[in-house]
Amino acid sequence: MTYSKKFRQIAFVLSLSISLYLLVFGIPSQIARHFRPDSATAAMIPPPEAEGANETAPSAGLSDFIQFKASGEAPFPADEAEKSLVAIKEEFERRFGVPFDEAWVSDSRQDRDPVHYSFPVPEAIRGMVDFWIQVFGRYDKDQYLFHHKDNVAIVYSAIDLSGLDDLTSGLSPSMAGALKDQFILEEKMRLRKMLLGLPQKISGGASLTPEEKRIADLFAREGPSSLSEAADPDNIDTQSGFKNRFLRAIRLSGLYMKEMENIFALKGLPVELTRIPFVESAFNINAVSSAEAVGLWQFIYPTGKRYLKIDSWADERLDPILSTYAAARHLANEYKLLGSWPLTVNAYNTGPGRLLRAREELKTDDIATIIKNFKDPGYQFFSRNYYPEFLAALYVYDNQETFFGPIEKLPPLQYELFMPQESINLKMLAEMVDVDPEVLRNLNPAIAEDVLNGDYSLPAGYLVKIPKNFGPLFARAAARYWRQIQTAEWHVVQEDETTASIADYYRIPLESLEEANNLIPGEPISPGMIIKLPRDSGASTDTGVAMTPEEGSHRAPTEQGGESEVGAEMKEENGIVNQL
Repeated sequence: MTYSKKFRQIAFVLSLSISLYLLVFGIPSQIARHFRPDSATAAMIPPPEAEGANETAPSAGLSDFIQFKASGEAPFPADEAEKSLVAIKEEFERRFGVPFDEAWVSDSRQDRDPVHYSFPVPEAIRGMVDFWIQVFGRYDKDQYLFHHKDNVAIVYSAIDLSGLDDLTSGLSPSMAGALKDQFILEEKMRLRKMLLGLPQKISGGASLTPEEKRIADLFAREGPSSLSEAADPDNIDTQSGFKNRFLRAIRLSGLYMKEMENIFALKGLPVELTRIPFVESAFNINAVSSAEAVGLWQFIYPTGKRYLKIDSWADERLDPILSTYAAARHLANEYKLLGSWPLTVNAYNTGPGRLLRAREELKTDDIATIIKNFKDPGYQFFSRNYYPEFLAALYVYDNQETFFGPIEKLPPLQYELFMPQESINLKMLAEMVDVDPEVLRNLNPAIAEDVLNGDYSLPAGYLVKIPKNFGPLFARAAARYWRQIQTAEWHVVQEDETTASIADYYRIPLESLEEANNLIPGEPISPGMIIKLPRDSGASTDTGVAMTPEEGSHRAPTEQGGESEVGAEMKEENGIVNQL
């Protein structure tokens, strides 16, 4: 072998070694890995062998020795965590008007003594309250109460059609539904015949059956509807039971009730008001009404916007805790207008303006007089029954073991808050601290799906729930994240990435990114491509590609006219009052 040939071989080996070094160590050191599922967390956090692995779990305090979980990250100064906590406290107190340390639920904090109010049950509406107690606590979805359309205190009969449940009877859903409709129609016809014959039997002195006597006594007591008018088929209505859904609501309430009661105590409001969601949403945080009222407290857009952030990145009406602060403020404001808690509860459904008109027209604050005598086109069945429903929900909840036996509720939600000081990709941040993004999704139902899955960054200033004791880790990871995206000069394209998503991630105007890489606007890019990140012109925290409230494809706010008809509309949609 000649010396020249050996020299060429040595040169080739050296060249190959240098190329491999650049590919493995050189370029990657200049590239911040992006947020796709196949991006390695280790690309954002130095590998264990570089700085010494440490598997120490995160501590609860703001100590100097807190480590990134399972990342081998060397100790950080506590300043980032401390600054983050100060910012969170300031934002929290600014938005919700209570000191953060008093509001925060922790194992060491003593719960504030709740304020109680004994909501009156006037005799004139006791029959209505008893009806809803039966609906919430005694009857289930395939058991039906037949009642007077305008006065639920007049209950004619009840039938049990649970044997026709399509899941247990072997019938198809369509056949089971048809049979239920047939039985309901036959019962209505039977009742109509009895009501038509009652006046003649009473006037003629004929003996009455026990059922006929009970119904005659109901009309004599409840009036003023006549028996002949009641016999009209349109005046005989049905209501299915709600027992299992109410039981499920009690179980779900375990997640939030402790903190909800503390919020109302901090605001000096009766703790009994925290039972309103049993009527509004049955503690289904994803409930949506036909009027587009959403969340546990069923705020429509105009009302929710007064107190909460609602835009293309998040809809805080869906957050059970943040919306509880909003509900407390809303109820306090309406109480200032009305000066009566029964009227305030009724106004939550029908609006304070209507109750103010009722008070002025009838010259009374008595809720029973208003329910019985206020004639207004907007104050119909659901509005009249809202306060009796609330009283029934309050009674069933307070006596839950009597109705349901021992109940195993879900344990209180455990979390703490993180607030980004700049726009941030939540999915990448979760990966940096070794938290499953699904955990953030479950803790933050208000945040838009395309923000949670990393397609778009969350702007600064949003309160994000994170696992308990992870606050310092998130704060320090965020500081590292921001430093990295501000200094990175190159990016390796990952699967499914676009120029728009890369520009959003690095907070670079899309036009600048395309120009720096000689790309035609909209030109597709391929995995493995190396994208230059322009840093000498036009870098901005406003990328120009993030969604706006008008452009967002999810939960785009729609203006709703008028005052809240929250409870009535929700019940039509979600079956809390399942009128047939």
